[in-house]
Amino acid sequence: MPNYAALQIASATPSIQDNLEGYTVTYPDGYSTWMRRNAFLGMYSEIPDGVTDIPLAGELAMLIGRLATLTKWRESITYITYTPEYRALYEVRVEALIRYTKALQALMAA
Repeated sequence: MPNYAALQIASATPSIQDNLEGYTVTYPDGYSTWMRRNAFLGMYSEIPDGVTDIPLAGELAMLIGRLATLTKWRESITYITYTPEYRALYEVRVEALIRYTKALQALMAA
């Protein structure tokens, strides 16, 4: 089964549905849906006010999400079973993503 990735720009407001925390998400075409909090936070990052470069903001959001996934995976049992060489390479990758994320954040803040 193939995997898919998407970048979507949407507005969202916190809301509760069936006693679960989540967000009501509205897309530019007017379609609205509700998402559980963890699912929403795993897919979306807030675009700061005043940001006009939406593609750059989207790239930053994807990086932040990727870093969150990699950081969580780093704490898994699977990660511990890898060789020290593989873990060292993995850490270099994570550090490179952190530096790139910080560079994009600085660019957007300028």
